Amino acid sequence: MELKDVIKSPFSNYDLVVYFGCGLFVVPFVNRYVVEPLNLTWPTFKILGAVPFTAEVISALSLLMFVYIIGHILAYVSSQLIEKTIDRFLGKVSTAIIFLTIGRAGLRNGRVRKHIYHQFLKIREDRAIIASLFRGIFHAPALISYSVIGFLGIFGYYNSRLSIHTVAALARGISKLGIPRLRLSPNMPWFKPVEYYVINRVPEAVPRMYNYLVIGGLFRSLSAIFLFSMWLVLAHLACWWFTGVWRLEPLGGMTPGVAAIWEFVSLQLLFIFSLFSYIKFQRRYAEEAIFAFIFEPGSELTHKPRQPRVASV
Repeated sequence: MELKDVIKSPFSNYDLVVYFGCGLFVVPFVNRYVVEPLNLTWPTFKILGAVPFTAEVISALSLLMFVYIIGHILAYVSSQLIEKTIDRFLGKVSTAIIFLTIGRAGLRNGRVRKHIYHQFLKIREDRAIIASLFRGIFHAPALISYSVIGFLGIFGYYNSRLSIHTVAALARGISKLGIPRLRLSPNMPWFKPVEYYVINRVPEAVPRMYNYLVIGGLFRSLSAIFLFSMWLVLAHLACWWFTGVWRLEPLGGMTPGVAAIWEFVSLQLLFIFSLFSYIKFQRRYAEEAIFAFIFEPGSELTHKPRQPRVASV
């Protein structure tokens, strides 16, 4: 056994980047929008009567653990309010890029709008009205941006490196997995079997997939932070409107109304950037798994390509 195998960090990149990183990143936002305006104080981690050095070590370790736990909570909340919202209203990224790839070129925007409309119709079919309503309300501060994106057709997050022949090879590969009735269809959970096949059979692709997973998790948590911050800015703006007291620290001498608008717009842009980045890296994760599945040793990619027979969106 080599020394590098013995001295191995107990934390993965995901722990360091997503949990620790976002746990630390959220601190100044909480401080600005909650702690300082309400005259609160951060909790202290000190043991009375302990040796000074020991007390400092325990305090530092407790603080790191606190940040790590906050990062875990943020990751879970973002998975529920960001990831599941995207899956519900935009559809699984893996499925969306497949069934938009096999459509006619030049009609992407129309197909994306049709795909999103189809996802809205599925809410009632899946009896997910209450959960979808709750998640939709959470995204209310970003509705203006969503409307502009939908109107202008800014759907670049669906631009995929896959070709129609790649999709055909994927469909053939799925049919050979030996899973009864599993096929490439928008109404079937086809991606998970492909993903687990690659993880167990093509280990060379796993590090690349993991990198996309880490970066996607980072931007997912950042999206939640910026969206929560928008809600808090609106709350402070409403408080100022009704009480005349502006509790946030002034920005560059601006009046409360102008400062709130400037801050809200800035957070909106940061949120949209983070959300698009999250979707992009989700797409790349899916593409990496699909390419590894197709080019796995023994695959029959060289068969004559043909358009897959799949159900339309």
